[in-house]
Amino acid sequence: MSERVALYAATRNLYDDMVVSAKSLLANNGADKIYFLIEDESFPHDLPSCIHPVDVSNQTIFPPSGPNFTCRWTYMALIRVALSRLFTGLDKILTLDVDTITHKPIDYLWNLDLSNYYFAMVEEQQIRHRQHPYFNFGVCMQNLAKLRDGADNVIITTINTTWLNYPEQDAVNSVCRRHIFNLPPEYNAMWFNIPPVPDDDVCIKHYANKFIPFSMNEDYKHYAALSWDDVFNLQSQLKGS
Repeated sequence: MSERVALYAATRNLYDDMVVSAKSLLANNGADKIYFLIEDESFPHDLPSCIHPVDVSNQTIFPPSGPNFTCRWTYMALIRVALSRLFTGLDKILTLDVDTITHKPIDYLWNLDLSNYYFAMVEEQQIRHRQHPYFNFGVCMQNLAKLRDGADNVIITTINTTWLNYPEQDAVNSVCRRHIFNLPPEYNAMWFNIPPVPDDDVCIKHYANKFIPFSMNEDYKHYAALSWDDVFNLQSQLKGS
């Protein structure tokens, strides 16, 4: 298996959340390398050597004049659809929202054959009334190699020219709707899943809940309290089992 690379992107106010989510991913042996897309020259926390901060504050892919740049979304969310340009040496990457916690190994995601798909995501069941299935971008395996056939340019152009309610998510669903692999819901378990994912089945939980801050959840507190040594001890135990 090639190197398993994951990525988070966040503004300064979400750096702590990004660290906690990455700890859970590494503790469950979910990636070999992680990129943090940030808006500073350096990251204000100590990080292990497998995590690489990348300052994208000077990005020009999504101009401030664009229709989706100055709403509730920032370029740190949008830029996740431009990874085929930013990481030209990678063919595949896993992107996760910063409010996700990994509960189990996710080898299934890394072993997917996405030859005919641009993305692998979990369908949002509560939006099934739309003409086509609609997928949540919070946990997304991206086939960067296939996106370079021009689909990435269409997605970026759509975001830069059309106001969208959920910009990167709406654009991806619109442009690539027939080429998105439907993941089992346990890989992006959300409070509004229909039917709910049983707790014992959850692999990645997505705390997309505006009513309860991510940092108030017990899973968050658990990983926030772990040192990086603790994280890699847990990872070693999994590898040795």
